[in-house]
Amino acid sequence: MSNYNSFLKFWGLEYKKIYEQKIINNKKRPIGPQFASIILSDEIRPEWIEKNEKIPIFFPNIYENVSKGKILVEFFINEKRMPAVVLEEDKIIFNFDPEETVRFLMLEKYFIRSRPFFTKLPIHPHYLPGVLRTAINNALFFVKKKEKVEFPSWPIEKSIETIRWIFLRCFEIMNSKKIKPKFWPKNKKYAIALTHDVETGEGFKRIKMLSDPEEKHGLFSCWNFLSNHYRMDYHKIDELIKNGHEIGSHGFNHDGKLPFLNKEKMEIRLDNCSGLIKKYNIKGFRSPFLLRTDEMFDAISKRFFYDLSIPDTERESQVGMFNGCCTIFPFMINGMVELPITLPQDSRLLSTGFKGEKILDLWMKKLEWIKAVGGVAVLNTHPEKHLSGNKKMSEVYEKFLKKISIDDDAWIAKPYEIAEWWKQR
Repeated sequence: MSNYNSFLKFWGLEYKKIYEQKIINNKKRPIGPQFASIILSDEIRPEWIEKNEKIPIFFPNIYENVSKGKILVEFFINEKRMPAVVLEEDKIIFNFDPEETVRFLMLEKYFIRSRPFFTKLPIHPHYLPGVLRTAINNALFFVKKKEKVEFPSWPIEKSIETIRWIFLRCFEIMNSKKIKPKFWPKNKKYAIALTHDVETGEGFKRIKMLSDPEEKHGLFSCWNFLSNHYRMDYHKIDELIKNGHEIGSHGFNHDGKLPFLNKEKMEIRLDNCSGLIKKYNIKGFRSPFLLRTDEMFDAISKRFFYDLSIPDTERESQVGMFNGCCTIFPFMINGMVELPITLPQDSRLLSTGFKGEKILDLWMKKLEWIKAVGGVAVLNTHPEKHLSGNKKMSEVYEKFLKKISIDDDAWIAKPYEIAEWWKQR
């Protein structure tokens, strides 16, 4: 039996023993891990899920129904329907463990990470021109697309938020009370953080192509720099800080090897970043290429307050076809706040055929969903010429900035501010 502590904390509720008697996990007849869809009844369905919409979820365990009563949620497995959540007299029975499922998805236990081939090469991947790297990534994407199950869904993944919502509605039903959750300060509906990874010397020279339009609209962002890969003009970094921006760490040299090193070599690499980290009091980290392992999180959680390395859902040829933490809210890893990248990156969109207004349309579509649910929109763009450091993409980016700058429902903040708020909350 679960005490649903993480769910209660998420919705701002205090634990009471009686809750365990009202919402119960059935674990009597295990069926085992299942990739299934769930369908919510109209009684508990939120506005951001359509009527009869199937929400695909990878469940670490589901259990055969042993209850009789009103079905609130159904499993849909191989064209067969099974009760997933049942209202039976004075209690609600889950035929899966919602906390176990959320943690399983959030920590990406539903897929096996593989080490990209380029991290094993003796040459640095940036020796290849950016356009060529994009073309290779694009080719790998379409080859692997045929081989992988498309989970999580992209560009919007609803699994964790749906499970959390089901729990909230069940809590409201059993306690005859409505809950109005408050996630963000100043009564804002959702949060936005703008971030940039500067991966090359060329990108460093083009910083103003993205920082100028931000400052024009009264906005600010976090700039993640490498410690040992290009010559840095510290006056430019000082100017960014003076204009209200934040500085983050993007690791040592962007060769992608960090997550796969042994503990000793990993610590040496991170130590070699300490000069920049101390100089600018850096609190946050993002792994090059977003590559990540449990061992890397163990190491960086001792050095940083927050991390920005996990997308909520992403098309990715480097660590497996589809991956991500499946949530648009911050969460904790080893005491460190994880802020998921929840808007598709420019690099991933451009490498899979998106251009111009189509990128803007996709960003806005995802942003509206994040706003409806109340999560955090974290965008990552790059000032490199083949990505956002060119006239066409910088114009797309400025259109996005203009739209968010006039949205009174958005709390636009730096990543450290959002991470600090979430941890205190």
